[in-house]
Amino acid sequence: SIRCDAYLVNVVCNRSEETDALLLLPSRWWTAQLLSAVIIIPFAVLHLWEVLRTKLDIHGHSTAWLQRNLFRTYLNFTASSRDSFEVEHLQYAVMEEAQTLAGGYAGLLDLLKTLGKVLVQFYFVATQNIEALWVIFVMAGVT
Repeated sequence: SIRCDAYLVNVVCNRSEETDALLLLPSRWWTAQLLSAVIIIPFAVLHLWEVLRTKLDIHGHSTAWLQRNLFRTYLNFTASSRDSFEVEHLQYAVMEEAQTLAGGYAGLLDLLKTLGKVLVQFYFVATQNIEALWVIFVMAGVT
């Protein structure tokens, strides 16, 4: 984004003839449109992903899937196995443990999301200014 801003100011908005060869597209207007798209589209994609992630309801769908499959497994027991099995354990597993396990799964996904952010920050700092690497570890501790 900083490089796009610098390119926009130093090349696209600079109407000197030396900058004409540095344009990405044939005209300044089209180059400005391209830069605008490069800056705006990633934010739109991230916003749409957040909306979709909210509608996915990973915790709720995981809980329902676990509950359904626990009960299906119980129904697939033989009659003698079902008689020796205490139904209270199944009820507790379906009502309580499935939600706990699904919450742990959603927490793991959030942890992976945070790890991805830290890795992107680490890569950026390692390629731009290796001396500022300590900031990544402070930021990881804060988030």
